[in-house]
Amino acid sequence: MESEARFTLLGPVSVHGPDGPIALGSPKQRTVLAALLLNADHTVSDDRLVALVWGERPPRTAVARLQVYVHELQALVGKGRISRVGAGYRIHIGADELDLRLFERYRTAARADAEEGRHADAVARLRAGAALWCGPALAGTSATLIDQERPGLEDRRICALEELYDAELASGRHAEILGELHTAVAEHSLRETAGLS
Repeated sequence: MESEARFTLLGPVSVHGPDGPIALGSPKQRTVLAALLLNADHTVSDDRLVALVWGERPPRTAVARLQVYVHELQALVGKGRISRVGAGYRIHIGADELDLRLFERYRTAARADAEEGRHADAVARLRAGAALWCGPALAGTSATLIDQERPGLEDRRICALEELYDAELASGRHAEILGELHTAVAEHSLRETAGLS
């Protein structure tokens, strides 16, 4: 059964519904959505959300404004998706609805392929995972969220690229990926673990 929605964090924060892209509001509202998606199916406290949206100096009205952002998001993505849990909120999403979850599933499956010597399959999965990235992660959200969360996401992407090039090299595709390797090293300063320096 096809998912009703697609949530993206690996680029501009966005939502696509059955009828196409859903127009999200301000960067603050996108930050609330992104913070919930990064912790999907877990509760994020009001205090944490306020800190991510407004940084160290939130306005006195922050909690009330947070409630407005959540109410608007519920109207956009479905009231049943975002629920109040204690002193926080939780978003409920399906296994195939969030690009970050799909990316991690591709990586996990690719590792199993590589361990079994199925390097071509590992390459295919890792390339599918890499294709989910469409720009800097968490674009369109607050500086606080980006500062705290983007480095970890970028580290995951670089690790996946290292795994991809390891699998490509194990497949004997040295010459075919040479140009891509040089570009990746220049763009991402990949670590020596992949033998790329």
